[in-house]
Amino acid sequence: MLQIEEEAIEDDQPTASKLPSELLTAQPIIETVTKRETVTDSQTIETEDEMWAEFARTLETYQTEVLAAIIDGTDPKAAIQTIATAQFIMPTMLIDGINELARDILGDILIESADEPRFVDDYYAPMVSQIMSQGRNQ
Repeated sequence: MLQIEEEAIEDDQPTASKLPSELLTAQPIIETVTKRETVTDSQTIETEDEMWAEFARTLETYQTEVLAAIIDGTDPKAAIQTIATAQFIMPTMLIDGINELARDILGDILIESADEPRFVDDYYAPMVSQIMSQGRNQ
């Protein structure tokens, strides 16, 4: 009996002769992945600019005012409270709405709703400032 079980185990193990010829000639996975991920910097920048432009288009006027208040930095909490009151919503809901849009379009939230609302990453401030300046010029 022991001898029969050992033979069955040996039969279950794949050998080179049992593998399909396709598997023996397949390219390594790493090589094909790196070929697909090769993107030039200009393409990445265009995509990012397009995402920010779409984000700017989808913002409501009052949401733009909230972003401007955070950039201004004088007293963003009071400014957001005033904007929220005018819209009949809570300040946290106002920030959550902006963050939802940002997450859907940009892939990340923008505003950290701590004691004093601020951008989650310093990188976002210049991008939002650019949106504000373009919105005022148009």
